[in-house]
Amino acid sequence: MKKIEFFTSIELVVVMAIISLLLGLSTVYFFNFKSASALKLSAYEVAAVLNQARSLAITNQDTYSVVFDLSNNKYEIQDPSSVRVDEEHRLGEGIVFDSVSFIGSNVETYSSTGTAKDGIVRLKDNKSQFYTVDVDPVTGRIKVSNN
Repeated sequence: MKKIEFFTSIELVVVMAIISLLLGLSTVYFFNFKSASALKLSAYEVAAVLNQARSLAITNQDTYSVVFDLSNNKYEIQDPSSVRVDEEHRLGEGIVFDSVSFIGSNVETYSSTGTAKDGIVRLKDNKSQFYTVDVDPVTGRIKVSNN
């Protein structure tokens, strides 16, 4: 007669403990990754809106501004008569403006040649990680950095 072997209960408990440990660790890493990617996404969205305002200024040969509302964590593009050009943009959940500085104001204005005021937008998440969106005043180009 052939002997049938089964796993012992101790072996099953050890395997279940290892699986639980791996799941617990991967969950922590997943939520950290999600938070960091949301901050990066928000920084690149701010950069895209600044680029859109620059493009509108060059295309329409007029001045366009990006107005940042720090208290409500939102921003929008406005034409020369202060009328909103597109939809209102909001930062992602858990992300705030740490600082917005364009030569003493929270408004970045692009001229018809694409030049702008020197300034930065600094975003922060709830884990105190930062991303900076930097505007070059000579060319109006935008650089996003993680610092």
